[in-house]
Amino acid sequence: MASTDFEYRVKRVFEILALMFNSNESFTVDDSFTLNLVVARTAPRGGGKSRKPKHTPGHCTASTLRVQKKFIVTIPDDGDNLCCAKALLVSLRHATLPHDKFKYRYGNMKVRRQPCFKNEARDFQRQAEIPLGTLCGGEKLSQFAASLPDYTVVVIDADRCSEAYRYGQGPTHLGLFYHQGHYDAVTRIPSLFPSSYWCWRCLKKYDHHGQHACMVNQDHCPRCR
Repeated sequence: MASTDFEYRVKRVFEILALMFNSNESFTVDDSFTLNLVVARTAPRGGGKSRKPKHTPGHCTASTLRVQKKFIVTIPDDGDNLCCAKALLVSLRHATLPHDKFKYRYGNMKVRRQPCFKNEARDFQRQAEIPLGTLCGGEKLSQFAASLPDYTVVVIDADRCSEAYRYGQGPTHLGLFYHQGHYDAVTRIPSLFPSSYWCWRCLKKYDHHGQHACMVNQDHCPRCR
């Protein structure tokens, strides 16, 4: 693991700890401090309204990333618990529409606030047999993926050190960016990571071609590639 990646993960852990200790902002780490950390790989669970993030100096926070990066299409926080359906719909349209048509129809924030787009997202969620107003976690994401057999839904969870989760087995990937209980659409998942390459099999980044020991790819030896 690269040092910059390790430092980022450590900072994200302490950023999450800061949220847990929000009743005591003067909390400091000293020699008597002992930390037992268990990281559980659980799927995200989000609705439509994001909580206010806390910024950590020294690296680009997830909230800053979703605003600055063009490959993240932000979904309005309308409080209707439709952000997952809306983000999936945007990713689906990006995969199926020509670039100019997609940019004209979905690249504008005003368009994504119009009632016609909300109605389209509601119909999309009903087709997946998910009740409106439901918070979408792993089970609901699996339902969305089941309704899209030609696609695989990939969720990048910024609250879990950018862990990636896969739903479905289709050849085309639809990207979601999860942060603080809210989903956005991702049009280029590899661009989220400061690495040269991205493995779609194990959903991991790597820097050097031919040196990625993918444990999911059964077509090559994980030692010699």
